[in-house]
Amino acid sequence: MMTQKTMSLMRKLAVLFLILAFTACEETAVTPDNPPNLRTLSAAERQASKSSNDFAFNLFRNLPSDPADNSFISPLSVSMALGMLLNGTDGEVRQSILNTIDFNDFTAEEVNAGFHDLTDLLLSMDKKVNFGLANSVWYRLGLTVNSSFASVIENYYDGKIMGLDFDNPTSKDVINNWVESKTNNRIKNLIQQINPDHVMFLVNAIYFKGDWKYQFDKSKTKKAPFTTLSGATTQVDMMFSKGVSMKYKSTPDFQLLDIPYGNGQFRFTILMPNEYAGITSLIETLNAETFNTLLDASDSISVELELPKFKMNWRDDLKLSLEQMGMIMTGFPLLFEGPMPPIGVDQVIHQSFLEVNEEGSEAAAATAIVSMTLCACPQAPPKITIDKPFLFMIREKHSGAILFMGHLTDPGAL
Repeated sequence: MMTQKTMSLMRKLAVLFLILAFTACEETAVTPDNPPNLRTLSAAERQASKSSNDFAFNLFRNLPSDPADNSFISPLSVSMALGMLLNGTDGEVRQSILNTIDFNDFTAEEVNAGFHDLTDLLLSMDKKVNFGLANSVWYRLGLTVNSSFASVIENYYDGKIMGLDFDNPTSKDVINNWVESKTNNRIKNLIQQINPDHVMFLVNAIYFKGDWKYQFDKSKTKKAPFTTLSGATTQVDMMFSKGVSMKYKSTPDFQLLDIPYGNGQFRFTILMPNEYAGITSLIETLNAETFNTLLDASDSISVELELPKFKMNWRDDLKLSLEQMGMIMTGFPLLFEGPMPPIGVDQVIHQSFLEVNEEGSEAAAATAIVSMTLCACPQAPPKITIDKPFLFMIREKHSGAILFMGHLTDPGAL
């Protein structure tokens, strides 16, 4: 029979992997000069991993942009920013954030520890992949940040906390410069305006740059047709690789390809429906459980691969999406010391960048939560061509963390 101490330990282990996508069961290709930081995951972690993907898929289904448009987000960036925010509230509002990011039965303290440990794990997976996570809190000068909130941001999120004169137009440049420095200058002008009632910005920045384990031959890149969501055909720069070893699964409705970067821990995972218009149905029906099952059932293959070369930029306010998922946007009394008017979330700005080319992929994203004071108011195919709309992710295999997620419906619209 488990003691209370053992149960508490199991619970702490579980919370780390509630923010991970799933536990991958495929084999690990270890390079002697670049071994990943692998360890055995506990039963509690495996049990917790089921619901960890839910936030990523639920958020993607609720994006404010037109489903017919290209989209690209970092669910990890959004959830980490919300993880910081939940420490500024309690009661019903805190629980609504926990529910939204699928930490329903866990405490804020456990979530904070989970994000802290996840960051350490991801940073140690592949030394040849440039990966970074950074957090910061910017507040209006004259106010005093709650000491307990500040302690959590510094100790669990390694976050920078800084007061700025929000009435000075250059203050937004200070925040934007910080974001640019953490994303290799890929995310610019995240904050476009600071309003008189804005009192705090909670910001997460994430950056990834990895080379393919099996690179594409630049001399073989050529123009080729790609069928868009509307059924029209556009010409894309189609990359070619003679031999790509990857995980693969074919179903009656779509194909799954799991393509490795670096030492094989970070992956570019593609789900391409067999019908050009099938991407909409796939996004609506795919969830953590089915995705995990598909990966577990995938086989190792080596094929010729054709993949579009493309760039993507995306930006939107996710506040309405998160509200639709159940998050309460008002009531954050633990952000500042002393009496304050009610504080609410004004915007959840999310901005992202992706480039996929012959060498590999570069991806970046940033999330800014803007708070304001409220007025009292089977067999391997010989060749695979990615030539129709597809869903894709950049993820880390061992932890299962989904770092980025997107879908390409029309390369010509980029």
